[in-house]
Amino acid sequence: MSRVMKYKGFIGSVDFDLEDKVLHGCILHTTDLVTYDGESLPELEKNFQASVDQYLDLCERHQKTPVKSMSGTFNCRIGPELHKDLAIAAFERGTNINSIVTEAIRNHLHPKDARLLIYKAVERQTYHCAQVPKKQPFTSLFDIRKIALKTSEVNDRFDFSRSFNA
Repeated sequence: MSRVMKYKGFIGSVDFDLEDKVLHGCILHTTDLVTYDGESLPELEKNFQASVDQYLDLCERHQKTPVKSMSGTFNCRIGPELHKDLAIAAFERGTNINSIVTEAIRNHLHPKDARLLIYKAVERQTYHCAQVPKKQPFTSLFDIRKIALKTSEVNDRFDFSRSFNA
C-alpha cells in the first residue's frame, strides 16, 4: 500500500479527513507549501498533478528552485547499547559510524544495488564466493560472509572488510 503519488519527479502525500469526507495531501520536499484535495482518488491524483504543474510554472516565473535541497545530515536516536555496538563494529572494520549507517540506509533503500556491489566485491576477491545464492536475503554487506560460509568454501585470505570499504 502506498501513501504517496509521483509525478514529474515530485512526491505528494495522500491523507484523509473523516469528518469532512475528503482526501488531501501536499507536495513533499519543496521549498513551499503546496496542497491539493479531492473527493475520490482519481480526483486527488488529478489535482495533485495540476498542483505540480502550477507550482513548476510559478517557480519558473519567479526563477526559483522548486525542490528543497537536503543537507545530508540528520540525527538518529538509537540508544546507548546499539551506539556502542556500532562504534565497535566500525573500529573492527577500520571505518567510521557514518560509513556503516550510510551503507545500511543505502542497502535498505536500494537492495538490488547492494546485492550487485557485494557480488562484484566477492567476485574480485575469490571465485569460491561466487556461488552465493542471488535470492538469499541479507541486511548488510557483512551478512554476505555468513551466506558464503553456508554455501561454499571461503578462501581464508578473503578480507571482507577491505573489499566493502572500497
